[in-house]
This record gives sequence, C-alpha cells and structure tokens, in this order.
Amino acid sequence: HNKKIEKSKAEELSEKLKGLSVTISAEAKDDVLYGSVTSADIAQALKEEDIEIEKQNILLEQPLKNLGIYEIEVRLHPEVNTKIKVWVVKK
Repeated sequence: HNKKIEKSKAEELSEKLKGLSVTISAEAKDDVLYGSVTSADIAQALKEEDIEIEKQNILLEQPLKNLGIYEIEVRLHPEVNTKIKVWVVKK
C-alpha cells in the first residue's frame, strides 16, 4: 500500500518538474567549463527551488563540461521518470 502512495507522490512531482529549468552558473572560458557540473550541483540547484531530489536520482551519464542547455532525466520512482532542463551559463 505504501508503494502506491509513493508512486502517486512521484507522479505529482513529475508534473511539477515537467518544463522546469534550473540555471547553474559556472566559470568558463569560451564554452568550456573550468570544472564540471555534476548531479550534486543539479540537486543543489533544485533544492534552491524547494525541490528535494537525491543526486543519485539525477541520471547524468557524465558531468557537464560545456555551457549550454541540457535535458537531464530524473528518476522519481522506479516507474516514474521525468526530464528537467539544466542551463549551464557563464558566471
């Protein structure tokens, strides 16, 4: 029974996240970042929007190393995934 509630909460959050974009400022030269943007950075940016998502649920294949707009998959529940937009901009 608890799993069902969890799934509906995940679906609600999925609706909330759809079309959400977060912006992360990073030091960069030309379009290449000095460091990289990781799932932890994205989790932190979401937290600033009052959205708590564990970094392991942000399905980033590898850290982002360039400026740009990315669609990142977020797993909210084993059966519920959504995508958010992450804008990596020059600081």
